[in-house]
Amino acid sequence: MGAIKLIINADDFGCAPSINQSIACAFKQGLINSTTMIVILPGFEDGIRLAKLQGFDKQIGLHLNITDGKSITDLSGTGLTDELGQFLRNSVCKNDFFLDNVLRSKIKEELDAQYHKLVSYGITPTHFDSHHHIHTKPKLVTLFVEFAKEKNIALRIAAVDNKKNLFKAIYKTLLNRYYKIKRVNFSDVFCNVESINAYRGKENNISEVIEIMVHPILNKDNKLYDDFSNECLTDLLPVIISKYSLN
Repeated sequence: MGAIKLIINADDFGCAPSINQSIACAFKQGLINSTTMIVILPGFEDGIRLAKLQGFDKQIGLHLNITDGKSITDLSGTGLTDELGQFLRNSVCKNDFFLDNVLRSKIKEELDAQYHKLVSYGITPTHFDSHHHIHTKPKLVTLFVEFAKEKNIALRIAAVDNKKNLFKAIYKTLLNRYYKIKRVNFSDVFCNVESINAYRGKENNISEVIEIMVHPILNKDNKLYDDFSNECLTDLLPVIISKYSLN
């Protein structure tokens, strides 16, 4: 089991200085080996500074974001932003299955702009995922696959939970199969800290790559917690790392 590669990725780097500090602390303690950065939220430049200072600037991916913050490109008239250029989360998250060519082109321009902004600060992204997992939305899947191929960077697959919603589990299973056929995936399994325990022991082979998503936040007791599940990462992650290979 030890030969299985483990990627522990902290989402939302660049969101705010407090989140940046928590992620930097997780790197320093050896609890994570990857993060993905949002380039359009207030903590971006602070995050760049911290990453270069602490030396994890080669372990940063891109957290593409079209649901929160202000867009780089002009998206007026698309319904994705308000009059101030701030993204409207529910707009792109609507459960419709079609994306017209004009809107598709506009979104592509914004994704390109976010990619180039990160690169302009000297960071070549290792991979990408997306804020609120919008790259797994049916109407956006092919756009993000094309983006991955164009930029030659891999994307995060979808988390499959058979217990919550069978229809969604089937969709995400098929989606992951599509990603793998297109060869744009970098992991074989994607899960969070709550579901890794359920997955353990079901590994298919020793060459698997498992990605675990975390959202580190420093609590008052100076321990790192997952902001979504409230799991104590300071206690939990060393146990998980000891069973796999954190490279």
